[in-house]
Amino acid sequence: MRDVLSVGVLILFAHAAAAQSPSLRRTADGHPDLQGTYDIASMTPLERAPGTPLVMTKDEAAALERQRAERVQRLALPSSGDRKAPPNRVRTRTRQALQGPLMLLARVE
Repeated sequence: MRDVLSVGVLILFAHAAAAQSPSLRRTADGHPDLQGTYDIASMTPLERAPGTPLVMTKDEAAALERQRAERVQRLALPSSGDRKAPPNRVRTRTRQALQGPLMLLARVE
């Protein structure tokens, strides 16, 4: 009798706990409503790079976090106003692209 009573009390508590859990918001068509703001600031990549181990040691994880923090700090620094202009790679690539076929035609003739 005591076991039956214990099971009954356990079932009542489980039912009460399930009734108190918040229900998922649903869209008009019944699918879960996933709208909102998400925090995507994570060091976990969507895809693992080739050769990356499945598990990292604490030291490897600490080194990765330190590298990430240093990179974020470096990129947050203000840029210098008197820096040089970046190289014009479009002209170089265009010139190389034009010279390639012309050189092939010159060799064929």
